[in-house]
Amino acid sequence: MSATHLPHRLAARTRRAWLLGAKAALQSCRMAGRRQSPALHVFVSGAQRSGTNMVMDLLERSFETTVYHERDARAFDRYRMRPPAVIDDLVARAPGRIFVIKALCEADRLPELMARYTPAATLWIYRDYVDVVRSSLRSFRRVAANVTALVDDPASCDWMGRGMSPATHERLRALHRPGMDEASRVALFWFIRNRLLFDTGLGDDPRIRRVRYEDLLADPDHHLGATFAFLGLAYRPSLGRGVTPPRQRRQQPLDLDPAVRAACEELLAELDLGPAHHAPAACETAS
Repeated sequence: MSATHLPHRLAARTRRAWLLGAKAALQSCRMAGRRQSPALHVFVSGAQRSGTNMVMDLLERSFETTVYHERDARAFDRYRMRPPAVIDDLVARAPGRIFVIKALCEADRLPELMARYTPAATLWIYRDYVDVVRSSLRSFRRVAANVTALVDDPASCDWMGRGMSPATHERLRALHRPGMDEASRVALFWFIRNRLLFDTGLGDDPRIRRVRYEDLLADPDHHLGATFAFLGLAYRPSLGRGVTPPRQRRQQPLDLDPAVRAACEELLAELDLGPAHHAPAACETAS
């Protein structure tokens, strides 16, 4: 961490600590002498490096939510969601009206999770594949090698290939080629993880809201407000504080395999053409 960023990071941590303290106190008062199930269970999912952490942080700012990040050892073990009995207990004790939990490694299990925890909704966060590839190349060095392994066996890399349909696996096999560069293989990972929305049969499910990361940055009040409304949460502009478009930086063009780029462009367009969003039934009358 650079010296320039250190004061900003410390200030952000101080604000978060104050917020969580005030939130816990308020929720404790609200829950005194009564216990009720959450009005809605929310799963935040999508492909890695797509902005899910930012969305989780923003949802955490609401005094109506109980939020479990993937770094929270109470709900996760090495970024994997703990067994259902553990999550059941967290849900039962949740003080917030809306229960929110990350489900990245569990994207293939969304139908099962949404059936177990009802009423339920999912925010599917997605981001332009080029930016995801750049971010992944900086943060995760094993992704490309794992994609090559998935070509031979979708079960070879734990959660990474779970839920992949035979059709998606055949597409992966057709797009991958020996000696393919690292960036193109990471783009294929973006492809197979975002295809899960459709491979799981949730592409047209009204309980799913697709949220594009770039839209949130460009107009947070509009897009974040609509996302909060979808979940039955009150929104005010202060909740989107600090969400701003990134500084434009000159970067070298990403040299991706043309067939991989075309497949990613096709899928990105399909994600952008998401169905009309309807509020989950439990939230239509939420106060």
